[in-house]
Amino acid sequence: MKKICKKKEKRSYRRSVTLFLSGYNLERWLNIISSKNVKIFSVIKRDVKNSEIEILLSDEKYVVEFLKSKNIEIVDKKYNGTAKMGKFLIKRLGIVVGIFICFCLYIVGSRYTLKIEVVGNTQSSTEEIVNVLAENGAGILSPLNSKTNDEIERIILDNFDEISLVSVVKRGSSLIVNIKEKLLNKEYEDLDKTNSLVATEDGIITEIKLIQGTLLVKVGDTVHAGDPLVAPYVFDSSGNKISIEPKAIITADVWLSGEATFQETKQITERTGNFVTERKMTFLDKEITTTKEEMPFVYYDMETREEYLSDYILPIKYVLTTYYELQTKTIVQSFSDVESEVVEEAKNLAKSRLMDNDEIKSENYITFTRDGKTVVSYSITVQRIISD
Repeated sequence: MKKICKKKEKRSYRRSVTLFLSGYNLERWLNIISSKNVKIFSVIKRDVKNSEIEILLSDEKYVVEFLKSKNIEIVDKKYNGTAKMGKFLIKRLGIVVGIFICFCLYIVGSRYTLKIEVVGNTQSSTEEIVNVLAENGAGILSPLNSKTNDEIERIILDNFDEISLVSVVKRGSSLIVNIKEKLLNKEYEDLDKTNSLVATEDGIITEIKLIQGTLLVKVGDTVHAGDPLVAPYVFDSSGNKISIEPKAIITADVWLSGEATFQETKQITERTGNFVTERKMTFLDKEITTTKEEMPFVYYDMETREEYLSDYILPIKYVLTTYYELQTKTIVQSFSDVESEVVEEAKNLAKSRLMDNDEIKSENYITFTRDGKTVVSYSITVQRIISD
């Protein structure tokens, strides 16, 4: 049997792997491996049980499987030379692939249009403008330099009559289109013949989208129904005032309120339970007989019941009248006993002003005294367009 002795060689930088082993009778198994044309560069025996060997990377799989079958534990591995670099790249394959993808995206992004941003358009939708550009070879994923800025500007101006001015900027992989639209003036008449756009309801302005005209309010302003929002004119570059139909979409927080009152002391009129009756019979609206007691009540209300006692040949009618005594009582009641009912009454009054498409933003109520009565004022806040 060929015997492999303990020896130590200088670490190689060839394409190899060093195996750190734990097990017994290693010399026997290494002799067998050598007989299979496996090149062993070095063998270092650390102690009775632990050793390390260096072999070609191409023999790694066979040697590892053979040693494991002989109960030799592979404690660790160390790759040498170019094998070390190869294993490093394999372990970090995700990073390498990511770097490659980023590089490809950079190349694509720098050559193609990935985003189109349109600014300043109100009459023409962004989708319409992007579709026209795509139809003319300047859309998303089109080569970034397939059309010059001047050519893109001309495409937009030729396809949209309401646009008066266009400027195009290419920034990275984005195409930014700035637009100025023409004023929608139907009639250039005297200023006095066109009215300002006014508020339809009371509220606090939360958003303004001016289409044309001169804005008279700003976000945060409190306005009342009838207040002017947009003036019916603009100024040209020479400072001349030009009459124009005002147009804007102005949104505001609008309050819907309802009030309910409560009086702690109040008088009510009710029946006492005492009553007297009067009975009489009539024929052809002429009184035949009657029984009537003397009226003993100062205040009363009455109920009358009529009934025919015969057919239409002899229309005799029986009339019964009942007089109920009334009395006036003073009732004292604390507001705290009925507060929830009064609040609910005020709330229902406020909700009766809601429209179908209203979305409630908040609601609250306050309590105060007016003319000796307790008043509950309930307020509901909704958002509405007040420039219709």
